[in-house]
Amino acid sequence: MGIPNCKDKLATTVEQWVAEARESGTQDVYGAKRLHARTTWYVPLIVRVLSGARTGESCYAKGKDVSSFGMAIVVRKDIPAESIIEVSNEAQTEHARARVIHCTPTLGAYIIGVAFDENPAD
Repeated sequence: MGIPNCKDKLATTVEQWVAEARESGTQDVYGAKRLHARTTWYVPLIVRVLSGARTGESCYAKGKDVSSFGMAIVVRKDIPAESIIEVSNEAQTEHARARVIHCTPTLGAYIIGVAFDENPAD
C-alpha cells in the first residue's frame, strides 16, 4: 500500500475540513466573488509561518471559511502575501500547507486568504 504522498495527505485533510464545515456551516452563494464556493467554518486554528517575513512565528487563529482549494483565516498578526504557512487544527493532529494570497486589515485583526499548497519544496 505504501506511505501516502504529501498531495494525498493534504487532500485528505482538506476534504475532512470541508466535510466538517458543510455539517454546520453555510455555503457562499456569491459565485462571482471567487472561483470556488466556500463554506463558513468558525473553528480555532494554529498558524505557523514557514517562509516569509515572519518565518518561525506561530499564532492562534480562527477559521472563517473553507473550500477544497483555500480558506479565509482571522489572525492577530499581519502575515504578508506569498508567505508559506502551515494551518493546524487546535489539537495539532491535522495540518495543511498554504500560500497567503492576501492579508487584509480588519477591526483589531487581519483576514488572510490562503490557497492550499501541494508543493512541500518551499
